[in-house]
Amino acid sequence: MGRKRDYFEIPACAWRRALGDIPSGTASSCPDRGVALGGFGAGSFMYSISGSFGPWSLKSGAYDQWWLDSSAFHFREKVGSKEENIRTLSTNPDIKSKWEKLKKGDAEYHALQPKGWVTYDCFDLDVSQEFFSPIIPHNYRETSYPVAVWQFKVSNRTKHSAEATVVLTWQQPPFSGSLPRKGYSNNAVQSGDNSMFGVVMKANHPDNIPETQGSEWCIAARSSEGAKVIRAADWAKEAPGSEAMIAVEMSLEPGESRTVPIVIAWDFPVVKFGDPYKTGTEWWRKYTEYFGRNSSGSFEIAKEALLNYVEWERQVDKWMAPVINSDKYPEWLKTAAFNELYYTQFGGTFYESGLKSGHDREYMGLHEDDHKFFVMESIGYPYCETFDVRHYCQVLTLKFWPQIERDILRCVADGITHFDALHQTPHDFGVPTEDPFFKFDTYGTNKLHWKDLHAKFIQQVARYYYVHEDRAFLDYCWPAVKMTYEYMRSQDTDGDCLPNNNGSDNTYDAWGLYGTSLLCGGLWVGALEAMEKLAYVEKDDIIKEVIATLDKAKPNLDKQLWSEQKQYYRIDTAGKHSDAIMADGLNGQRYCEAMGLDDILPRDRMVKYLKKVYEMCVVPLEDYNGDGVGDCGAMNSKNADGTDIDINMAREIWPGSTYFLAATMYRMGLKEEALKTAYGCYYMVYGHEKSAYWFNTPEGWHNGGHTPRPSKPEQYQRARAVWEFLLEINDPF
Repeated sequence: MGRKRDYFEIPACAWRRALGDIPSGTASSCPDRGVALGGFGAGSFMYSISGSFGPWSLKSGAYDQWWLDSSAFHFREKVGSKEENIRTLSTNPDIKSKWEKLKKGDAEYHALQPKGWVTYDCFDLDVSQEFFSPIIPHNYRETSYPVAVWQFKVSNRTKHSAEATVVLTWQQPPFSGSLPRKGYSNNAVQSGDNSMFGVVMKANHPDNIPETQGSEWCIAARSSEGAKVIRAADWAKEAPGSEAMIAVEMSLEPGESRTVPIVIAWDFPVVKFGDPYKTGTEWWRKYTEYFGRNSSGSFEIAKEALLNYVEWERQVDKWMAPVINSDKYPEWLKTAAFNELYYTQFGGTFYESGLKSGHDREYMGLHEDDHKFFVMESIGYPYCETFDVRHYCQVLTLKFWPQIERDILRCVADGITHFDALHQTPHDFGVPTEDPFFKFDTYGTNKLHWKDLHAKFIQQVARYYYVHEDRAFLDYCWPAVKMTYEYMRSQDTDGDCLPNNNGSDNTYDAWGLYGTSLLCGGLWVGALEAMEKLAYVEKDDIIKEVIATLDKAKPNLDKQLWSEQKQYYRIDTAGKHSDAIMADGLNGQRYCEAMGLDDILPRDRMVKYLKKVYEMCVVPLEDYNGDGVGDCGAMNSKNADGTDIDINMAREIWPGSTYFLAATMYRMGLKEEALKTAYGCYYMVYGHEKSAYWFNTPEGWHNGGHTPRPSKPEQYQRARAVWEFLLEINDPF
């Protein structure tokens, strides 16, 4: 960059990259990504590092890897007597524009989800933009809005008077895949006081599906002193209704600065599951609670944004500030924590405000006044709110959106109580191609009798109660807790009060654990610790049985798995690789320490175990910064002699599990080891050019960052576990 510019203030921890600097040949199938926009369950798109709109997740449960080819911001300046300079603010070669596009290096992209910035160095005027959606903790209204706000700051630090224009050209975006959205018509609109102006872009056609019929987009801006709004309802004259334009013109004297807002809003009120063309269950999106259900609210949403975006941003900044301004975290951890939040908006997210059709009532008629929510495990693994995976990142909704967390856990309790005859904890709420919240456990773990889900349910319920002391919630979930506890008791086949694994019956299902395992046995001991406390609150006599079970389970787990020779806990008692070490083996300890419960195993041995995990699963991996420690995260497992296990999942590195591990390490006093372990995940996602997983973090990769899983796209639910680590270091909330 050249001379010092008058840009928006951007936090030092924001991830930054030259606009248009999109590496090729990467492990990521889509490095042209960026900050996700749109509220929870409203549909989402990204504003990418090429200055383009895409990829997209407008339909709940879906993903579309496209970038709009006729939509972009543009900027015009005329300074003094110089010729005017007009540029399209994108480097994407596929964007159709009559103006010259930017070149790589003309601008810099900055991201700290839910906010982003672009600073431009190719104009005489100082030009920068800031964009965000109102993702606000403990807020369930604005956080659900289908809206994105841009602000453009233009400063004249020349010695001449200047004119400037910010332009947005916007096409009618496709919906998802080949699903029809047609019958376009555009209408210019304005507020009653003539201060806000927009174009509403509607779709009405008999071939449209319920999710697109009557749907709207709106682009809008607000006039102010020295800033005039102009618009064109039909920007593409050859295709009426297909494109629109809105612009803000301004004049600036030397030393003068202006900031002008432009918003994009949309109104797609219906979510449909099952076959989009046939009968299926339809739900109302959450935001319709505030703007109605008649598909005519896009300008109302845009007007509210133009009136309130300053306050919204103040609330977002207030939330982010304790982390951004703290010296207790390394800058890279702040970067990772905020930017992994993209998934809560962009993960095929569903958030509802009522059942529209398909059933005469919600599941069993239970708590119909709640607001059901899910993110997908991934697009490749299309399961709704996968329960074993969410265990790693529960803290996000637990801390910042507890009503969502409460409603998720109550729905899981319903599945335990009513869906499965054995009262097993379901793996998921279903899949979007079928009937989520009515058909549970589509992945089929109940048939395989998984051993970790039940303990995780007990721990998650206990942690919610520990943080929020919501007795009505606990009373509702308690019968399900007892049912899933009784089921787990039946999985002890040898009388040691520990579950017996039999292969693919846990979150590492392509690997296989046998006999007593550290992972599932530790989770069960942790669940018993939690259940004892819950039984005490409920004044339930089952507490006596729980204590007796715990008194046997804990020493048996230690006795069966501790290897004095190796100085670590073995992975299991009866598997092919029983002497191996597992990075995620002490998973059950994390919730216990977070709730102030007793340790699941002797602390001195757990510390020794974690040191061995660091020595065997972290240090030997690819080292990119030359400090002698691998920069890839923690490999899931290693044989006792340090060699790789001949199973793909065992050789993978899971960022979510690594962050969760780092939190436990840190609590156990291994602070340097924890930071170096977690740093590897940050580096693979945000620093390593060959992986380039930014805003697309996979479930796992191999040593060096290659061979991600899933793929196309890579994005996955678990990596938000980075918040478990950040809040372990310091919880300012």
